[in-house]
Amino acid sequence: MAADDELWFDFVSAESYLAFRRADLEPPASRPKPCPVSLRGLFEATGTSGLPFTAPAPPAKARYLELAQARAAAIEGVALTAPLGHPLDTSLALRVALVGHDAWPVARALFDAYWLGRALDQPQVIARVLDEGGFDGHALLEAAQRERNANELAARTSAAVETGLFDLPTTIHRREGRHELAVGFTPAPQPNLRSGGAAKSVLFAATKAIDFYFDYASPFAYLAATQLPRVIAHTGAEVTLRPLLLGGLFRSLGTANVPLFAMSDAKRQYQLQHLTRAAAEWQVPFRFATRFPMNTVKALRLTTLAPPERQLELALAIFTAFWADDRDISSDEVLLDVVEKTGVDQALLGKLDDSATKQRLREATDAASALGIFGVPTIIYGSQPFWGQDNIELVARLLGAATNATAR
Repeated sequence: MAADDELWFDFVSAESYLAFRRADLEPPASRPKPCPVSLRGLFEATGTSGLPFTAPAPPAKARYLELAQARAAAIEGVALTAPLGHPLDTSLALRVALVGHDAWPVARALFDAYWLGRALDQPQVIARVLDEGGFDGHALLEAAQRERNANELAARTSAAVETGLFDLPTTIHRREGRHELAVGFTPAPQPNLRSGGAAKSVLFAATKAIDFYFDYASPFAYLAATQLPRVIAHTGAEVTLRPLLLGGLFRSLGTANVPLFAMSDAKRQYQLQHLTRAAAEWQVPFRFATRFPMNTVKALRLTTLAPPERQLELALAIFTAFWADDRDISSDEVLLDVVEKTGVDQALLGKLDDSATKQRLREATDAASALGIFGVPTIIYGSQPFWGQDNIELVARLLGAATNATAR
């Protein structure tokens, strides 16, 4: 990070705590500016919902997010013990962080206290935590309780919404009059580090096998898929492709058929920008398809019919046709062109409407649902799920760490 970056957070957010602890390892001059803001206020203002205030639908997603949070904490070596009654009202603690002259250590003391299970909704507890940290708890608490500081917290929330924030933590990178948001927290394990407890079961999984669940309809799955050849080359991963019909999965779970359309404006805009940034970072072609959402049934059936050793090449060609070349992959003509270019047996195209082929895709989708998969891309590694295109990097690091450990 750079000193002119900003880290927006709320003490009630576990991911905010992990992001803060990561930044705390940086030299003081390199840390981002701490920017406390109310997560509840942000959710209310943007029409967003999620942990810790509400459990996301479907239940499988809520379970996954809790698992991912615990896994990230274990990998980072950070203990998370939420206070009784979590999520607590942290507005007073946030106002204390606003008035502190040395904002970073004040925020650190309050963050550590909350995630050691202390009740930061109680003024006397806040004062005691500050005193223990070497601050004047009474003076800071008194200043935080003044009306103008309550108004300052509300103004911060409004400013966050205007900047495009919808969830925490969010890092804002400000450069030459422009700003770029990075939402959420992704653990960055390194070989030989933090290998105890829950992290050890992932870092040293006794397998190189990963299952990659996807539908061509997802731009996130496309970006993750483009990185599979690199992961295979660098880690020796054994990848099994698991095509599924995302619309069928969503119907079985009772979720929106096109999640991107159901997001708040701020979240949808961020996701679209994030896709473009990820494509640029990975140096892969990408443009949002003009035919989105796309009927991908035929393309998925074709993939299930292809020999396993040809599936990845075929899948990447279909993904590229849709998300790079903006072609209609529901078209027989386009699929024939893809098949010709990849050398897959053209006779497979004549089997796309066979009942056995249809059943194969239905069974694959049902099997994914039974595993608790609720979206794509999802990677299963070491019996653990990793959802979202960003997690391809985490899985690659974990595979690399496991390979290094085995070599020793």
